[in-house]
Amino acid sequence: SFIIAFIAIAIATFSAGIDYKTFR
Repeated sequence: SFIIAFIAIAIATFSAGIDYKTFR
C-alpha cells in the first residue's frame, strides 16, 4: 500500500507541475 501512496503522490506532483507550466 506504501507503493500505491508513493505513486499517487508522484502523479499529483507531476500533474501540479504540468498545471503550473500550462497556467504560466
